[in-house]
Amino acid sequence: MFSLSKIIKENGVVIDLRANDRFKVIKEIVLELSKAQKIDKDDIPGLMRDLIDKERVSSAERYGYAFPHTKHPCITKLIIAIGLSKTGIDWDSKDGKPVNIVFLCLAPADAIGSFLNVMSRLSYLIKSSGFDTFKKCNSNTILKAIERAEREI
Repeated sequence: MFSLSKIIKENGVVIDLRANDRFKVIKEIVLELSKAQKIDKDDIPGLMRDLIDKERVSSAERYGYAFPHTKHPCITKLIIAIGLSKTGIDWDSKDGKPVNIVFLCLAPADAIGSFLNVMSRLSYLIKSSGFDTFKKCNSNTILKAIERAEREI
């Protein structure tokens, strides 16, 4: 079984969000991934186009979480980035509530099964841990909370 926390540590970032609009949040996370050299800055426009196109149908289900995601040829291995917002972001979620945690997932264009497994595991982890468990976290504690939740399931 793969480890979400390991993927995040090796190929992702965790940031405290400043933006308060879902499209600006996505851009903020993508720019942070570029700064951390997880993606090439020349690939940002194409990634943003794909992410925004997919996000026109909201990736926020309910309970304060959003899962923007895409597969793209510039991505060579799975990337998971986490953005945290203390104030909440209007994400056009199904329950109308603001989003506090954003899990942005990027995968290679040919990734099918692994990408679906990650999205499914993230969803299961959040549901099985209790929806508020991760909302209490900050950028210093969320990876530890994810590791703990992974050990418990």
